[in-house]
Amino acid sequence: MPNAFNFSASPFDCLTQEQQRLVRDHVDVAYFPKGTVILEVGAQPTHLWVVIKGQVAQHDEGEVVASYGPHDCFDGRALVAGKSSSRFVATEEVVAYELARQTVQDLIAANAHFGALLFADLGSKLSALTERQEGNELQAFNLARVDEALLRPAIVVDAETDILSVVRLFQEHKSTNVLVRDNAAAPPRLGMFTATALQKAVLRGTP
Repeated sequence: MPNAFNFSASPFDCLTQEQQRLVRDHVDVAYFPKGTVILEVGAQPTHLWVVIKGQVAQHDEGEVVASYGPHDCFDGRALVAGKSSSRFVATEEVVAYELARQTVQDLIAANAHFGALLFADLGSKLSALTERQEGNELQAFNLARVDEALLRPAIVVDAETDILSVVRLFQEHKSTNVLVRDNAAAPPRLGMFTATALQKAVLRGTP
């Protein structure tokens, strides 16, 4: 069945022939009966899963925040962070490809476009996870004064910092943006890198 892996679905549609062979050589097929907890909160993920058949629900604080069907992959967020912050449950019989974490890291190192697409999908999931919390906080924000707001120190990285390291900082600091310092420019520049900016770059084909 690995020979039937769908390389037309994102983020695998940008892989070279050699990288596709790497996937075929290291991918396995897993079966999960209905109700199986595929990944628990706090668990260290060993694979990236790509659904072949069935549905998987992502639970965050007891609520379903996302659903994954055929050709969807999960959990890139946990692979980057090193542990899962959500619970993934098979809501029906699930058959899925599983790609080892090391193989995913090798693909990211060899293909920047693959990494950008994977992280763009990750940014979308992070946005979905925060929508509920933002909605609950909106009313409180409307009543609060600026001097009562919680201010956090800015996260500053050098312009040479790789994307994977930045995404890990997003996870560690529960943030979706960092300040980027470019000391090589004259005069030195300071900009901002966000998950949204990454998604737009991928859509333009310039990650």
